[in-house]
Order: sequence, then structure tokens, then C-alpha cells
Amino acid sequence: MLTKRTLEMIVDDCMKRYARENNGERGWVKEDIENAVLRHGGEKNDVYAAMKIGMEVCLGECEPIRTLLN
Repeated sequence: MLTKRTLEMIVDDCMKRYARENNGERGWVKEDIENAVLRHGGEKNDVYAAMKIGMEVCLGECEPIRTLLN
């Protein structure tokens, strides 16, 4: 299992990529998160945990990841 911090960094990277490709819009693509998690040696549960983090950020239920990582 990957650490929460690693998952947050993955989600942050995926959200930055999404924003670059979509005129600054907030979001992420499931495949981007899944591929990044698996590249880091994670498993399906890590993918779901990362998607949960991404959903919480997008829905405003937690602080932006850049704040969490500092």
C-alpha cells in the first residue's frame, strides 16, 4: 500500500495535468490516477484511495493538495 502523502502527490500531479489540458479547470482523469498509482507500485485499493482524495479536493471537502503537501 502507498502512503497517503504519495497518493496526494499523485493526485496533485494528475490535477495539474488536467488543468493544463483543460484551460485551468479543476479535475482529473481516472486513467491518469490509475496509471500513476500502479507505476508507483500501488494496488487497486490505492487507486480508489487516490480517487477519493481527488473527489474530496474537487468537491471542496478538503484543502487543495498543495496546502496538504506543505
